[in-house]
Amino acid sequence: MVDIGQLAAWDLEEQSFPGTHTDDPVGVMLRLWRGVRPFRAAESLEAEMDSLRPQFYERRVFEAPRPTLSEVQEVLSREADEKVRPRAFWKTWQMRDEYVRNRVKERYAELVAAWERERDAFDAREGRIAEERDAAAEEKCERRRERIREVLAGDAHAVREGVERLSSECPTPLPFILRCVYYEDEGRMVAEVELPAPDELPQTTVELTKSGKRRVRPKTQRALREEYARYLFALLAYLAHGMFDLSPAIVCVAVSGYRTNEDAVRECVLSILFDREGFTAALDDIMDPEAFCLSFEHRCRMTKTKVIKVVEPLERL
Repeated sequence: MVDIGQLAAWDLEEQSFPGTHTDDPVGVMLRLWRGVRPFRAAESLEAEMDSLRPQFYERRVFEAPRPTLSEVQEVLSREADEKVRPRAFWKTWQMRDEYVRNRVKERYAELVAAWERERDAFDAREGRIAEERDAAAEEKCERRRERIREVLAGDAHAVREGVERLSSECPTPLPFILRCVYYEDEGRMVAEVELPAPDELPQTTVELTKSGKRRVRPKTQRALREEYARYLFALLAYLAHGMFDLSPAIVCVAVSGYRTNEDAVRECVLSILFDREGFTAALDDIMDPEAFCLSFEHRCRMTKTKVIKVVEPLERL
């Protein structure tokens, strides 16, 4: 289980990393490691928090045009043409003019009143929408500020969410399982990684013959051991970077890699204690992951031919 919290830790489900199942897991893992960036500094998080502004709703403008007197007169004039048809045709123009003059003020007032009611209703709706959305925007902005405050403080809840997010977003090639304990008061993370087995790496390679044909042949045991060692060191360094990046308050990460042997016994094969200051300094020049990991306090028994032997972990869960 993953325990997150203070010395009395929270219980979380075990975090499984599904893997992307690429044909070149070692190459992909090395590129992931070499592509890591400096940690989010407290200063940049504080600047982000200070710069947060809610995105307020932009009210729409009522676009229906206000009625004009000339428009009303024109409408009434057309009505008069249809309705006013005196027998004394020489009075037609005078009677139609009277029809318009007698009705224009009342009709204009009615249209303006209707237009104003429609405008006011539209503005009232926009006002309600703006009030609701602006309140939601303010709340969202404040939640983000609070989230950043928690990250800056190394809050256990924020770190817990970060570990869960790490497992869902981490693009590592082969599946593995992570267990960890976070000691909030100390800013210390202790993690155990259930490593992929060596036989999960591609066991064959493709080479070109002199005739230009592609030939598949099995890799040598030494080549497989060398690839597995590169993968192991890159994976643990990459995970340590991800855990440090959960919060500037995390000052050290102890990570140990475990394998299950042929007798179904779980064994630690590599254990490293990374400190934030040293990790940050070393990131200025990303080096070979093996040399990087072994530059920190560690326990590793590995022969020149990359036979990895069992060690006692620096810290246990």
